[in-house]
Amino acid sequence: EGIEGIGPAKACIIKAAAELGRRIGLANVGSDLAVNSSEAAYNLMRDLRLMSHEEFWAIFTNNSGKLIRRYKVAEGSGGQVPVDIAKIVRQAININATRVILCHNHPGGSMRPSAQDIQLTKDIQTVFRCLNITVVEHIIIAGDGYYSFLDNGIL
Repeated sequence: EGIEGIGPAKACIIKAAAELGRRIGLANVGSDLAVNSSEAAYNLMRDLRLMSHEEFWAIFTNNSGKLIRRYKVAEGSGGQVPVDIAKIVRQAININATRVILCHNHPGGSMRPSAQDIQLTKDIQTVFRCLNITVVEHIIIAGDGYYSFLDNGIL
């Protein structure tokens, strides 16, 4: 069922404009955006709640929490995403990040971290500690909310 007055050509233009808006929203916003809390990280990445598959992202900042870059590390399905820690490390070093926020979604709706989520976070934290880069947060986005590893005492 279409909307009266909107044919296939206009529908295509509207879809393209919506996709452009989504991509602009995913672009690196620049150094004026501070990501200093779990809520700020959630607001930056909340579109993950709309995904039907799992994605794992790293948000890189400087010491004052100013956004340097968002980076999609991996995506997958079946409840597990293969995360290559070396890819995250390379990105952090290449852009001189001093802090990283980890973020992924649970399309199934559960905000609780799995044992694998917790272990992966600890593994990443150990690697980055050796490089003097701080893992300041890991959030899981699901449904209309998020779970913060920091706020729940895991980090």
